[in-house]
Amino acid sequence: MNISMRVLIGLTIISLAFFAGYTAQPQSGSTAPIKPFVARKHIDFFPSTSTTPPQATDIVYARRSDGSYMRSFSTTAPNGESGRAVEISDLRRRQFSFLEPFTKSVATYHLTDSAIDKRRAEQNECEEPAGDMKGSKAVMLGHDVRGMVRRTDAETTERWVAPDLGCFALRASITFPQGARNEERVLALMEQEPPPELFQIPSDYTERSPAEIEVLYGARYPGHALWGKKMVEVLEERYKNHRK
Repeated sequence: MNISMRVLIGLTIISLAFFAGYTAQPQSGSTAPIKPFVARKHIDFFPSTSTTPPQATDIVYARRSDGSYMRSFSTTAPNGESGRAVEISDLRRRQFSFLEPFTKSVATYHLTDSAIDKRRAEQNECEEPAGDMKGSKAVMLGHDVRGMVRRTDAETTERWVAPDLGCFALRASITFPQGARNEERVLALMEQEPPPELFQIPSDYTERSPAEIEVLYGARYPGHALWGKKMVEVLEERYKNHRK
């Protein structure tokens, strides 16, 4: 699996694990209006070793005024095929869906009231700036932005966020302990309700569990796994729990 596919699948695992496993108590939710927009983002992946070339991908991110949002990103299969994986958090339908392009599969998780409230509240949530970027300000794509940094044992993240867009990051840099890093930047931004088709499941996709998707992926690309055995077990359990 190449670098970009490996990193992007990692991002998807995080999304799936969060939406499928979120069980916190209901929150009051946000009463502030949510500004809709469609953004096109570019990401460069720089590996920790000089022998591996950098990789790049593009992401389309769309947010509706009801708090629903979607993300699609370009991926490359082990044999070089190109596709677009899609994540849709549709609060109207009360579900989170992950679309895997190479097996034409969709795994759908039902969202709880608490998960929906949390997603809506986060659309207008701006944490306080911290670290050595505190007080840093700039203008990007016509929006006032401020610098924010967060450090953990796993990574250091620097973001330039637009408060008027619910602190959506217009530029970000993520550095990992081994030296690898991701550089993200938004190239275009349209402040409008996203087209409905961005939130639709294509008619040629079939609902499947994570375990079924993993089997199909392995059959299509022998010797390669989409998530791996341990993660599939976790996702499969949560998939079944969230479809009862």
